[in-house]
Amino acid sequence: MWERFGYYGMRALLALYLAQHFLFPDQVANGLYGAFTSLVYLTPLIGGLLADRYLGSKRAVKLGAIFMAAGYFLLCFGGEQVKPYFAYEGQKYAVETVTAGEETTRYVVAGDQKFVVKPNEDGSLTLDF
Repeated sequence: MWERFGYYGMRALLALYLAQHFLFPDQVANGLYGAFTSLVYLTPLIGGLLADRYLGSKRAVKLGAIFMAAGYFLLCFGGEQVKPYFAYEGQKYAVETVTAGEETTRYVVAGDQKFVVKPNEDGSLTLDF
């Protein structure tokens, strides 16, 4: 039961965490989510092979439970959140994100000035006062 609880909880939060905490684009976050899901179904083949040839079923289950518990325990300690920046002519400027309701606005902070970041259709950005 707890293995399934951990798996489905991880599955539900992984893509959101990758996109919001580490600022991965949606395509990269979805690719990592797919890799995680596929490895969940592929790694038991290796574990079963090791259990059958070397460990035995009881030791394999105990070792798997210890690894799983240790892995979920380590997930409690999140890393530092990524701080986005804007680089221009060798200088790095902080990017500040402000969310009001459904709308998210990003600003490039340069000294006392804030510039609104507006995406263009060609993939470039425009900075407005």
